Parts: sequence; C-alpha cells; structure tokens
Amino acid sequence: MPKQLSAWERKQQELRRVSALECENWNLKYPVGTPVVLRRDSASSLSGTVDIETKTRTTAYVADSGHAVCFFEGVSGYYLLERATPARERCSRDR
Repeated sequence: MPKQLSAWERKQQELRRVSALECENWNLKYPVGTPVVLRRDSASSLSGTVDIETKTRTTAYVADSGHAVCFFEGVSGYYLLERATPARERCSRDR
C-alpha cells in the first residue's frame, strides 16, 4: 500500500506541478535575454517595491521551494516569475 501523503506534502506536490507548467509556458514564450520589468522589494520606496528594467539571464525553473523562478541580469539571486513582466506586455497594458 502506498504511503499516504500529509496535507503539506500534497500542497507541495501541487505547487511543484503548477510551477512546472508555469516554467514550461514561460520558457516557450520568452527566451533567455527577454527584456522584463522586475518588481523588487525596496526599503527606500514608499510603496515598498521598485520596478527595474532588466533581462532574463536563465530559463525559468522550479526552485527547491517549489516556486517558479528565474535569474535576471544585474540582480543577485533568483526572483519569483510572478514578479517579472515581459517589457512588451507591460507596454501594451499601459496604453
């Protein structure tokens, strides 16, 4: 009989599944070097965040935490994909 997964293990399994799909979709649409606007935390900003223009440095992948992440030029460490908006999509939304 297979081992029963705990609620936390089931949640992690689902997070990894959804994140893998998110990475697959991102990588199909946006190659390495895609210009993006990255929302970063900033203690010096009144809103608590600051947007910077950068480019993807790697393909998106699922981190050990189970989240979809990517590395960006000029930024230390990886960031969640949900914090990155491809620049061309942001421009079309701002019109």
